[in-house]
Amino acid sequence: MISLILPFLLALLNFSNPKDIVVEHVYLDRINASTIADQVQTFELNKDYINIRHMVISKDYYLISPGEEKSKGFATSIAKLDKSDKFIKEIYRSKEGGIIQDLAYDPSKNTLFIAHKNRIVTINLTDNSLEKEFKFDRSILGAKIFNNKLYVASLEVLEKSKSYFLESYDPSSLKLIKLEKEMKYKAENNNSFYTSRHPSLSTHDNNLLISMGEVNEIYSSFDGFKEPIINFKNIYKNRPADGNIIFSLRQGMVGKFATTGFRYRNNWYVYFYDLKDNKQYLSKTGESSGFYDDINNSGYLTPLFTNSNEYLFSYKRTSSNDPKISVILFKIKS
Repeated sequence: MISLILPFLLALLNFSNPKDIVVEHVYLDRINASTIADQVQTFELNKDYINIRHMVISKDYYLISPGEEKSKGFATSIAKLDKSDKFIKEIYRSKEGGIIQDLAYDPSKNTLFIAHKNRIVTINLTDNSLEKEFKFDRSILGAKIFNNKLYVASLEVLEKSKSYFLESYDPSSLKLIKLEKEMKYKAENNNSFYTSRHPSLSTHDNNLLISMGEVNEIYSSFDGFKEPIINFKNIYKNRPADGNIIFSLRQGMVGKFATTGFRYRNNWYVYFYDLKDNKQYLSKTGESSGFYDDINNSGYLTPLFTNSNEYLFSYKRTSSNDPKISVILFKIKS
């Protein structure tokens, strides 16, 4: 009985006391991947992709949504890679050219959820068949499967307000289960949709985490997303420029780290905070600074979330004339 109760008590201790992470503006020349990750795996693809927007790790395959020249760097398709790093084939392409906002994976049914702006398409990964399509009233910004529910983060912009929503759905019927969280703000101008922050969904200690709205906070399913469990303080040295909050991206937890990326005074930064050792890693990003793959000596990269708490991914293209692109997978320390 004690062994059953102990994990719950530890989770209660972790999440009932919100943690303020004060960003100390002491910059490293670079953040070595070996300080964050136990392993770095590189896939060389002979594909003329501009970037890789999303990556999902399924039980048998890796799935990527690439940005392409004809879609101006946005993703409109899904491709499959096998676990030996080989490109298999494209399994989905939007007929309307709709931009893919996010991907969610349901391992229990081996189903991929492809979130477009106002609809979600489901793909059976066993035979790559399109199963269903559902339309949404609001603009979808993010999606994730957690505890047999599909969580959808969305945005609604009205004349005088904009609201961020997190809702849960039944993944089979896509019927709404409940509104999990809403954050409402004043709409400053007609560009409020374009100056809205993209949410981040991640997991930690068997809890779903959400960072959304226009604050540097992370909320957890542990208390129904009521109070922040993480507050990032001093990101902008208490002087944020107008609009910079929307560039605070990739904010969540992975492995034993809380992480975020942000812009300050026209510079971009990547930040990791070791929750176990209370140590930060902060670097400006650029050609000679940022997150560096020192394990493979493959250069400077921007780490992005996958569907897994164990992994981040990135991509590298040597030049705009190079027909090849590399996908880099980081197994994060726990």
